[in-house]
Amino acid sequence: MNTLDRLEKRFGRFAIPNVMRIFTVIYAIGLVLWIINPTAYVLYLALNPSAILRGQVWRLVTWLLFPPGYGENIIETVVYGAMGLYFYYWVGGMLEQSWGRFRFNFYLFLGILFHITAAFFVNFVMHSFVLMTPTALNLSLSLRLRSPTRIFRFILWDCFLSARFIWRCSMWELSSTISLWALRAAGLQFCSRC
Repeated sequence: MNTLDRLEKRFGRFAIPNVMRIFTVIYAIGLVLWIINPTAYVLYLALNPSAILRGQVWRLVTWLLFPPGYGENIIETVVYGAMGLYFYYWVGGMLEQSWGRFRFNFYLFLGILFHITAAFFVNFVMHSFVLMTPTALNLSLSLRLRSPTRIFRFILWDCFLSARFIWRCSMWELSSTISLWALRAAGLQFCSRC
């Protein structure tokens, strides 16, 4: 019997059922707040250790309100947010079903604790505020999900290829922008729009 089994035997009755449903509601509230005023999250709700040490202890909980997706306008924000909410709810439900209620709660809340610890560590070392969001924790859920079906492997591989394609396109765009700036600085111009 390993340590996690002993913890489950002792504290398993305190595990929250359907915890990802609760987190989905929290993210939906955060999405609405982000649509109303995106800067309010960073100013008043984000995980800022120096603000927490000054007495703003609500930030230990409200940093979880960060929305799962945001775009350049309201329509993109709503679409990406809805897709993110559905994805997190789906992956969280699958993991809770396969791991069990206690183990999924343990993974999720331990990840939250590690995020808070990392924020304080970065603040202590760098003496600056770094925006810590629950996005990495939520995306780690998809990495923990393993399925023997070929369909899920195909979807995961397809997403990986799509991410590589988007990365390469963004790097190409960045390099072409830098090249245009360099040409402008040298006084050269290839077209009238440049």
